[in-house]
Amino acid sequence: MFQITNHLNRNIAITCALLVALGFMATTTAQAALLTTPGLTTVTVWEATGPVTPYNFVFNGPQMTTQLGVGVLGPGTFDISSLPNEQYDVFYSDAAGNFNLNGDYVTVEAVYTNPSGGGGLNLGAVDLTVGSSTIRADILASFVGLGPNYSVGSEVLAVDPDSPVPTTFTSMGSTVVPPTQHLRVTVGWSKIPEPASAVLALGGILGVLAMRRKTNL
Repeated sequence: MFQITNHLNRNIAITCALLVALGFMATTTAQAALLTTPGLTTVTVWEATGPVTPYNFVFNGPQMTTQLGVGVLGPGTFDISSLPNEQYDVFYSDAAGNFNLNGDYVTVEAVYTNPSGGGGLNLGAVDLTVGSSTIRADILASFVGLGPNYSVGSEVLAVDPDSPVPTTFTSMGSTVVPPTQHLRVTVGWSKIPEPASAVLALGGILGVLAMRRKTNL
């Protein structure tokens, strides 16, 4: 009787530990911020006004961790300025483009005050440098195109399969003066390394399963 009760209690304890480990893994994975990606060093935004140009931002630098809102982004305050009347802001966000330091997405916003000719916010691609690898954004999460020179459908060109130096890019239109809204493209990644916390949780789950197998022998 004692052996049966002891075995039952051990199984209950192991099952509880497994459930805790699974819950921890789900929580840490869901809440993991893109900037906590192991080995992440640089976020590169490819902008295509004239020559396609890479703009490199330190993954935890002030450009990535701050949003320049409506009324702030402009000729005097920007992360990228491709023309005197076209300025960009780059930051971590949620899928809807809202600034979120713990977000899994990168948002590129822009003001462009020319409603004629080609549209502004010409985004070719967004890359993450993780260790020695480059991981290109392949998820178009959301976007805002404005003005008569917005090229409808061009937003998908921010995440299309492309050459290392992009040859296709978005054309998101123009903003009014003073701006009431920014042009925007928000992108994400389908394949990035798991945060260390999730890896540790997975190791815990495997350990619990191994312990359970041993006690059942």
